[in-house]
Amino acid sequence: MRISLLLQREPFGQIVEQTLARFWSERHGQPYYVEWRMAAPITPDRSVPAAQTWFANIYLNAIFTADAQPAVFDPVRREFSRSTTWWKRPAQQIYTALALGQPSARWLTQARLAVSPPVPDAGNLLIVAGNRKIRLLDRRAGLAFGVQKTGFRPEFMAHELAGRLQARAAGVRTPALLAQSGRGAWYCEQYISGTPINRLANRAAARAAATQAASNLQRLLQATAVERDIGDYVDGLQPLIGKLAAASPLLTTVQREAIEAMTSALVARARQRSGQITLALTHGDFQPANILVNEDGIWLIDWEFSGQRQAGYDALTLALNARFPHGLADRMQALARDGWPDDALVSPVGWPGLAVDQHADRRLHLAIYALEELALHLAENDEPLLTHLNPGFDAFLAEVARWLEMDHE
Repeated sequence: MRISLLLQREPFGQIVEQTLARFWSERHGQPYYVEWRMAAPITPDRSVPAAQTWFANIYLNAIFTADAQPAVFDPVRREFSRSTTWWKRPAQQIYTALALGQPSARWLTQARLAVSPPVPDAGNLLIVAGNRKIRLLDRRAGLAFGVQKTGFRPEFMAHELAGRLQARAAGVRTPALLAQSGRGAWYCEQYISGTPINRLANRAAARAAATQAASNLQRLLQATAVERDIGDYVDGLQPLIGKLAAASPLLTTVQREAIEAMTSALVARARQRSGQITLALTHGDFQPANILVNEDGIWLIDWEFSGQRQAGYDALTLALNARFPHGLADRMQALARDGWPDDALVSPVGWPGLAVDQHADRRLHLAIYALEELALHLAENDEPLLTHLNPGFDAFLAEVARWLEMDHE
Protein backbone atom coordinates (compact mmCIF):
# COMPACT_ATOMS: atom_id res chain seq x y z
CA MET A 1 0.00 0.00 0.00
CA ARG A 2 1.38 3.40 -1.00
CA ILE A 3 2.19 6.04 1.61
CA SER A 4 -0.56 8.25 0.18
CA LEU A 5 -3.09 5.59 1.23
CA LEU A 6 -1.38 4.75 4.52
CA LEU A 7 -1.71 8.40 5.54
CA GLN A 8 -5.49 8.05 5.20
CA ARG A 9 -5.81 5.05 7.52
CA GLU A 10 -3.17 5.50 10.25
CA PRO A 11 -0.84 8.04 11.94
CA PHE A 12 1.87 7.12 9.46
CA GLY A 13 4.28 9.92 10.33
CA GLN A 14 4.39 8.93 13.98
CA ILE A 15 4.72 5.25 13.05
CA VAL A 16 7.61 5.76 10.63
CA GLU A 17 9.44 7.97 13.14
CA GLN A 18 9.24 5.37 15.89
CA THR A 19 9.86 2.38 13.64
CA LEU A 20 12.99 3.72 11.96
CA ALA A 21 14.41 5.19 15.17
CA ARG A 22 14.01 1.83 16.91
CA PHE A 23 15.54 -0.14 14.06
CA TRP A 24 18.50 2.17 13.39
CA SER A 25 19.24 2.44 17.12
CA GLU A 26 19.42 -1.34 17.39
CA ARG A 27 21.25 -1.75 14.09
CA HIS A 28 23.94 0.88 14.72
CA GLY A 29 24.23 0.66 18.51
CA GLN A 30 23.40 4.29 19.31
CA PRO A 31 20.24 6.38 19.77
CA TYR A 32 18.58 7.64 16.57
CA TYR A 33 16.02 10.41 16.18
CA VAL A 34 13.64 10.60 13.25
CA GLU A 35 11.20 13.41 12.44
CA TRP A 36 8.51 13.29 9.71
CA ARG A 37 7.05 16.42 8.12
CA MET A 38 4.64 16.88 5.24
CA ALA A 39 5.34 19.46 2.51
CA ALA A 40 7.27 22.25 4.25
CA PRO A 41 11.01 21.90 4.84
CA ILE A 42 11.86 20.36 8.19
CA THR A 43 13.29 22.41 11.01
CA PRO A 44 14.84 19.79 13.29
CA ASP A 45 14.90 20.09 17.04
CA ARG A 46 17.94 22.15 18.06
CA SER A 47 18.94 19.37 20.45
CA VAL A 48 19.29 16.99 17.50
CA PRO A 49 22.48 17.97 15.65
CA ALA A 50 23.55 17.18 12.10
CA ALA A 51 20.17 16.05 10.80
CA GLN A 52 20.22 14.08 7.57
CA THR A 53 17.33 14.86 5.20
CA TRP A 54 15.40 12.10 3.41
CA PHE A 55 12.75 12.85 0.76
CA ALA A 56 9.44 10.96 0.54
CA ASN A 57 7.40 10.50 -2.63
CA ILE A 58 4.09 9.34 -1.18
CA TYR A 59 2.69 8.24 -4.57
CA LEU A 60 5.70 6.15 -5.63
CA ASN A 61 6.12 4.84 -2.07
CA ALA A 62 9.82 5.75 -1.94
CA ILE A 63 11.93 7.51 0.70
CA PHE A 64 15.51 8.42 -0.26
CA THR A 65 18.34 10.94 0.24
CA ALA A 66 19.41 13.67 -2.17
CA ASP A 67 22.51 11.69 -3.14
CA ALA A 68 20.61 8.45 -3.85
CA GLN A 69 22.35 6.44 -6.54
CA PRO A 70 20.27 5.78 -9.69
CA ALA A 71 20.38 2.00 -9.15
CA VAL A 72 18.62 2.43 -5.79
CA PHE A 73 15.38 3.25 -7.62
CA ASP A 74 15.30 0.08 -9.71
CA PRO A 75 12.50 -1.60 -7.67
CA VAL A 76 10.37 1.55 -7.90
CA ARG A 77 10.90 1.88 -11.65
CA ARG A 78 9.93 -1.75 -12.16
CA GLU A 79 6.73 -1.32 -10.17
CA PHE A 80 5.51 2.11 -11.27
CA SER A 81 6.92 2.92 -14.71
CA ARG A 82 4.13 1.02 -16.46
CA SER A 83 0.56 1.54 -15.28
CA THR A 84 -1.86 -1.39 -15.34
CA THR A 85 -4.36 1.00 -16.99
CA TRP A 86 -3.39 1.57 -20.64
CA TRP A 87 -4.48 5.19 -20.96
CA LYS A 88 -2.47 6.23 -17.87
CA ARG A 89 0.80 4.73 -19.12
CA PRO A 90 2.33 7.69 -21.00
CA ALA A 91 1.77 10.18 -18.18
CA GLN A 92 2.87 7.72 -15.50
CA GLN A 93 6.02 6.87 -17.39
CA ILE A 94 6.95 10.55 -17.66
CA TYR A 95 6.15 11.25 -14.02
CA THR A 96 8.13 8.25 -12.78
CA ALA A 97 11.15 9.24 -14.85
CA LEU A 98 11.09 12.79 -13.43
CA ALA A 99 10.30 11.70 -9.87
CA LEU A 100 13.21 9.26 -9.78
CA GLY A 101 15.75 11.29 -11.73
CA GLN A 102 18.27 13.84 -10.55
CA PRO A 103 17.91 16.68 -9.81
CA SER A 104 14.10 16.67 -10.12
CA ALA A 105 13.44 13.79 -7.72
CA ARG A 106 13.56 15.80 -4.50
CA TRP A 107 11.34 18.58 -5.92
CA LEU A 108 8.56 16.12 -6.71
CA THR A 109 8.35 14.76 -3.17
CA GLN A 110 5.62 15.57 -0.67
CA ALA A 111 7.25 14.90 2.72
CA ARG A 112 10.61 14.87 4.48
CA LEU A 113 12.42 12.87 7.14
CA ALA A 114 15.09 14.39 9.36
CA VAL A 115 17.39 11.71 10.77
CA SER A 116 20.05 12.16 13.44
CA PRO A 117 22.77 11.03 13.48
CA PRO A 118 23.18 10.48 9.71
CA VAL A 119 22.64 6.92 8.49
CA PRO A 120 25.85 5.51 6.96
CA ASP A 121 25.94 5.02 3.18
CA ALA A 122 22.40 6.44 2.85
CA GLY A 123 22.88 7.13 -0.85
CA ASN A 124 22.66 3.38 -1.47
CA LEU A 125 19.50 2.90 0.60
CA LEU A 126 15.81 3.08 -0.26
CA ILE A 127 12.95 2.99 2.27
CA VAL A 128 9.64 1.49 1.14
CA ALA A 129 6.49 1.59 3.29
CA GLY A 130 4.00 -1.26 3.62
CA ASN A 131 0.85 -2.28 5.46
CA ARG A 132 2.63 -3.76 8.47
CA LYS A 133 6.31 -3.27 7.89
CA ILE A 134 8.83 -0.75 6.63
CA ARG A 135 11.39 -2.14 4.17
CA LEU A 136 14.94 -0.81 3.86
CA LEU A 137 16.68 -1.87 0.66
CA ASP A 138 20.47 -1.81 0.57
CA ARG A 139 21.38 -2.16 -3.08
CA ARG A 140 25.16 -2.11 -2.60
CA ALA A 141 25.23 -4.75 0.15
CA GLY A 142 22.58 -6.90 -1.53
CA LEU A 143 20.42 -6.88 1.61
CA ALA A 144 16.81 -5.98 2.39
CA PHE A 145 15.38 -5.44 5.87
CA GLY A 146 11.73 -5.90 6.83
CA VAL A 147 10.92 -3.98 10.04
CA GLN A 148 7.63 -4.45 11.86
CA LYS A 149 5.84 -1.12 12.23
CA THR A 150 5.83 0.08 15.83
CA GLY A 151 2.45 -0.41 17.48
CA PHE A 152 1.31 -3.18 15.10
CA ARG A 153 0.52 -6.70 16.24
CA PRO A 154 3.37 -9.21 15.86
CA GLU A 155 1.28 -12.08 14.48
CA PHE A 156 1.68 -11.18 10.81
CA MET A 157 5.46 -10.89 11.12
CA ALA A 158 5.48 -14.31 12.79
CA HIS A 159 3.41 -15.70 9.90
CA GLU A 160 5.83 -14.16 7.41
CA LEU A 161 8.89 -15.74 9.01
CA ALA A 162 7.36 -19.16 9.63
CA GLY A 163 5.72 -19.35 6.20
CA ARG A 164 8.89 -18.40 4.34
CA LEU A 165 11.04 -20.90 6.20
CA GLN A 166 8.64 -23.71 5.29
CA ALA A 167 8.40 -22.43 1.72
CA ARG A 168 12.16 -22.38 1.25
CA ALA A 169 12.41 -25.88 2.72
CA ALA A 170 9.83 -27.07 0.16
CA GLY A 171 11.77 -25.52 -2.74
CA VAL A 172 9.69 -22.38 -3.32
CA ARG A 173 11.66 -19.50 -4.87
CA THR A 174 11.43 -16.77 -2.26
CA PRO A 175 14.25 -14.46 -1.07
CA ALA A 176 16.50 -16.21 1.45
CA LEU A 177 16.21 -15.12 5.08
CA LEU A 178 19.68 -14.18 6.35
CA ALA A 179 19.06 -12.91 9.89
CA GLN A 180 16.35 -11.73 12.26
CA SER A 181 16.15 -9.90 15.56
CA GLY A 182 15.83 -11.93 18.73
CA ARG A 183 12.38 -10.44 19.35
CA GLY A 184 11.21 -11.02 15.79
CA ALA A 185 10.76 -7.28 15.18
CA TRP A 186 12.81 -7.29 11.96
CA TYR A 187 14.50 -9.62 9.54
CA CYS A 188 17.20 -9.38 6.90
CA GLU A 189 16.80 -11.10 3.55
CA GLN A 190 18.44 -11.43 0.16
CA TYR A 191 17.92 -8.27 -1.92
CA ILE A 192 15.72 -8.99 -4.93
CA SER A 193 14.69 -6.45 -7.55
CA GLY A 194 12.11 -7.77 -9.96
CA THR A 195 9.16 -6.66 -12.04
CA PRO A 196 5.69 -7.62 -10.76
CA ILE A 197 3.97 -9.66 -13.46
CA ASN A 198 1.05 -7.23 -13.65
CA ARG A 199 3.57 -4.64 -14.93
CA LEU A 200 4.79 -6.83 -17.79
CA ALA A 201 3.74 -5.64 -21.24
CA ASN A 202 3.65 -9.22 -22.58
CA ARG A 203 0.59 -11.16 -21.37
CA ALA A 204 2.13 -14.45 -22.43
CA ALA A 205 5.21 -13.72 -20.33
CA ALA A 206 3.02 -12.88 -17.34
CA ARG A 207 1.08 -16.14 -17.75
CA ALA A 208 4.31 -18.15 -18.03
CA ALA A 209 5.67 -16.53 -14.85
CA ALA A 210 2.42 -17.15 -12.96
CA THR A 211 2.44 -20.80 -14.07
CA GLN A 212 6.01 -21.19 -12.85
CA ALA A 213 5.17 -19.52 -9.52
CA ALA A 214 2.14 -21.79 -9.13
CA SER A 215 4.28 -24.86 -9.77
CA ASN A 216 6.68 -23.65 -7.07
CA LEU A 217 3.89 -22.97 -4.62
CA GLN A 218 2.29 -26.37 -5.18
CA ARG A 219 5.43 -27.97 -3.70
CA LEU A 220 4.65 -26.28 -0.40
CA LEU A 221 0.98 -27.23 -0.59
CA GLN A 222 1.78 -30.87 -1.24
CA ALA A 223 4.31 -30.94 1.59
CA THR A 224 1.84 -29.52 4.13
CA ALA A 225 -1.49 -30.99 2.92
CA VAL A 226 -3.84 -32.57 5.47
CA GLU A 227 -7.44 -33.76 5.23
CA ARG A 228 -10.16 -32.25 7.41
CA ASP A 229 -13.90 -32.76 7.72
CA ILE A 230 -15.72 -29.97 5.88
CA GLY A 231 -18.19 -29.36 8.68
CA ASP A 232 -15.50 -29.22 11.36
CA TYR A 233 -13.45 -26.75 9.32
CA VAL A 234 -16.21 -24.24 8.59
CA ASP A 235 -17.59 -24.59 12.11
CA GLY A 236 -14.17 -23.45 13.32
CA LEU A 237 -14.15 -20.45 11.01
CA GLN A 238 -17.51 -19.15 12.23
CA PRO A 239 -16.51 -18.34 15.85
CA LEU A 240 -13.17 -16.94 14.66
CA ILE A 241 -14.96 -14.48 12.38
CA GLY A 242 -17.40 -13.60 15.15
CA LYS A 243 -14.58 -12.93 17.60
CA LEU A 244 -12.69 -10.70 15.17
CA ALA A 245 -15.82 -8.74 14.23
CA ALA A 246 -16.82 -8.22 17.87
CA ALA A 247 -13.34 -6.96 18.79
CA SER A 248 -12.98 -4.42 15.97
CA PRO A 249 -13.64 -0.83 17.11
CA LEU A 250 -13.82 0.32 13.47
CA LEU A 251 -16.92 -1.72 12.61
CA THR A 252 -20.41 -0.34 13.07
CA THR A 253 -23.25 -2.32 14.62
CA VAL A 254 -24.82 -2.64 11.17
CA GLN A 255 -21.59 -4.06 9.75
CA ARG A 256 -21.25 -6.58 12.59
CA GLU A 257 -24.82 -7.76 12.05
CA ALA A 258 -24.22 -8.07 8.30
CA ILE A 259 -21.03 -10.07 8.90
CA GLU A 260 -22.84 -12.41 11.30
CA ALA A 261 -25.64 -13.06 8.79
CA MET A 262 -23.16 -13.49 5.94
CA THR A 263 -21.06 -15.96 7.94
CA SER A 264 -24.10 -18.06 8.81
CA ALA A 265 -25.21 -18.15 5.16
CA LEU A 266 -21.75 -19.18 3.93
CA VAL A 267 -21.39 -21.89 6.59
CA ALA A 268 -24.84 -23.24 5.68
CA ARG A 269 -23.87 -23.32 2.00
CA ALA A 270 -20.59 -25.12 2.70
CA ARG A 271 -22.37 -27.62 4.95
CA GLN A 272 -24.59 -28.70 2.06
CA ARG A 273 -21.66 -30.94 1.15
CA SER A 274 -20.23 -33.63 3.42
CA GLY A 275 -16.83 -35.24 3.28
CA GLN A 276 -13.23 -34.08 3.47
CA ILE A 277 -11.43 -30.95 2.33
CA THR A 278 -7.68 -30.62 1.78
CA LEU A 279 -5.99 -27.95 3.90
CA ALA A 280 -2.40 -26.74 3.49
CA LEU A 281 -0.06 -23.89 4.31
CA THR A 282 -1.00 -21.24 1.75
CA HIS A 283 0.80 -18.06 0.70
CA GLY A 284 -2.32 -16.01 1.47
CA ASP A 285 -1.70 -13.16 -1.00
CA PHE A 286 -0.94 -14.93 -4.28
CA GLN A 287 -1.54 -12.03 -6.64
CA PRO A 288 0.43 -10.57 -9.58
CA ALA A 289 2.07 -7.84 -7.47
CA ASN A 290 3.72 -10.51 -5.32
CA ILE A 291 5.15 -12.52 -8.21
CA LEU A 292 8.39 -10.88 -9.35
CA VAL A 293 10.38 -11.62 -12.50
CA ASN A 294 14.03 -10.80 -13.10
CA GLU A 295 16.98 -12.28 -14.97
CA ASP A 296 17.24 -15.07 -12.37
CA GLY A 297 13.64 -16.24 -12.76
CA ILE A 298 10.52 -15.79 -10.62
CA TRP A 299 10.29 -14.90 -6.93
CA LEU A 300 7.31 -15.15 -4.60
CA ILE A 301 7.34 -12.38 -1.97
CA ASP A 302 5.23 -11.02 0.93
CA TRP A 303 4.26 -14.01 3.08
CA GLU A 304 2.64 -12.14 5.99
CA PHE A 305 -0.81 -13.58 5.16
CA SER A 306 0.46 -17.17 5.07
CA GLY A 307 -1.55 -19.71 7.04
CA GLN A 308 -3.48 -22.95 6.87
CA ARG A 309 -6.51 -22.76 4.56
CA GLN A 310 -8.10 -24.86 1.84
CA ALA A 311 -5.27 -25.88 -0.47
CA GLY A 312 -6.89 -24.18 -3.47
CA TYR A 313 -7.07 -20.80 -1.72
CA ASP A 314 -4.13 -19.23 -3.57
CA ALA A 315 -5.36 -20.43 -6.97
CA LEU A 316 -8.78 -18.90 -6.27
CA THR A 317 -7.21 -15.61 -5.12
CA LEU A 318 -5.39 -15.26 -8.43
CA ALA A 319 -8.18 -16.55 -10.68
CA LEU A 320 -10.79 -14.29 -9.04
CA ASN A 321 -8.49 -11.22 -8.91
CA ALA A 322 -9.75 -11.10 -5.35
CA ARG A 323 -7.46 -8.33 -4.12
CA PHE A 324 -9.53 -5.95 -6.28
CA PRO A 325 -13.05 -6.50 -4.91
CA HIS A 326 -14.99 -4.42 -7.46
CA GLY A 327 -16.93 -6.95 -9.55
CA LEU A 328 -15.90 -9.90 -7.36
CA ALA A 329 -19.47 -11.21 -7.14
CA ASP A 330 -19.70 -11.47 -10.92
CA ARG A 331 -16.35 -13.27 -11.10
CA MET A 332 -17.37 -15.70 -8.36
CA GLN A 333 -20.68 -16.39 -10.04
CA ALA A 334 -19.03 -16.92 -13.43
CA LEU A 335 -16.63 -19.44 -11.90
CA ALA A 336 -19.44 -21.22 -10.05
CA ARG A 337 -21.66 -21.37 -13.14
CA ASP A 338 -19.20 -21.83 -16.02
CA GLY A 339 -16.06 -23.27 -14.46
CA TRP A 340 -12.49 -22.04 -14.28
CA PRO A 341 -12.04 -18.80 -16.27
CA ASP A 342 -10.26 -19.26 -19.61
CA ASP A 343 -8.21 -16.08 -19.12
CA ALA A 344 -6.96 -17.04 -15.64
CA LEU A 345 -3.21 -16.73 -15.19
CA VAL A 346 -3.03 -20.21 -13.68
CA SER A 347 -4.70 -23.55 -14.34
CA PRO A 348 -6.61 -25.42 -11.60
CA VAL A 349 -4.53 -28.51 -12.41
CA GLY A 350 -1.98 -29.44 -9.76
CA TRP A 351 -3.57 -27.74 -6.76
CA PRO A 352 -4.16 -30.36 -4.02
CA GLY A 353 -7.83 -30.94 -3.31
CA LEU A 354 -9.11 -28.31 -5.77
CA ALA A 355 -12.03 -29.91 -7.62
CA VAL A 356 -13.70 -27.63 -10.16
CA ASP A 357 -15.28 -29.99 -12.70
CA GLN A 358 -18.69 -30.09 -10.97
CA HIS A 359 -20.88 -27.13 -10.14
CA ALA A 360 -21.45 -28.33 -6.57
CA ASP A 361 -17.70 -28.61 -5.95
CA ARG A 362 -17.09 -25.09 -7.25
CA ARG A 363 -19.82 -23.66 -5.02
CA LEU A 364 -18.28 -25.43 -2.03
CA HIS A 365 -14.81 -24.05 -2.68
CA LEU A 366 -16.19 -20.55 -3.21
CA ALA A 367 -18.28 -20.58 -0.01
CA ILE A 368 -15.28 -21.70 2.03
CA TYR A 369 -13.06 -19.20 0.22
CA ALA A 370 -15.42 -16.35 1.12
CA LEU A 371 -15.26 -17.41 4.78
CA GLU A 372 -11.47 -17.55 4.69
CA GLU A 373 -11.27 -14.16 3.00
CA LEU A 374 -13.66 -12.65 5.52
CA ALA A 375 -11.50 -13.91 8.39
CA LEU A 376 -8.38 -12.48 6.71
CA HIS A 377 -9.97 -9.08 6.03
CA LEU A 378 -11.08 -8.80 9.66
CA ALA A 379 -7.66 -9.85 10.99
CA GLU A 380 -5.99 -7.36 8.65
CA ASN A 381 -8.05 -4.55 10.15
CA ASP A 382 -7.49 -5.70 13.74
CA GLU A 383 -4.76 -3.16 14.49
CA PRO A 384 -5.02 -0.69 17.38
CA LEU A 385 -3.42 2.18 15.43
CA LEU A 386 -5.78 2.10 12.44
CA THR A 387 -8.22 4.99 12.29
CA HIS A 388 -10.09 3.74 9.20
CA LEU A 389 -10.85 0.35 7.69
CA ASN A 390 -8.59 -0.65 4.83
CA PRO A 391 -9.74 0.45 1.37
CA GLY A 392 -11.84 -2.27 -0.19
CA PHE A 393 -13.25 -3.80 3.00
CA ASP A 394 -16.76 -2.43 2.54
CA ALA A 395 -16.65 -3.33 -1.16
CA PHE A 396 -15.64 -6.91 -0.29
CA LEU A 397 -18.60 -7.28 2.10
CA ALA A 398 -20.98 -5.90 -0.51
CA GLU A 399 -19.65 -8.22 -3.24
CA VAL A 400 -19.92 -11.37 -1.13
CA ALA A 401 -23.44 -10.41 -0.07
CA ARG A 402 -24.33 -9.90 -3.72
CA TRP A 403 -22.88 -13.29 -4.69
CA LEU A 404 -24.99 -14.99 -2.00
CA GLU A 405 -28.08 -13.37 -3.57
CA MET A 406 -27.02 -14.31 -7.12
CA ASP A 407 -25.99 -17.93 -6.62
CA HIS A 408 -28.78 -20.43 -6.09
CA GLU A 409 -29.09 -24.11 -6.87
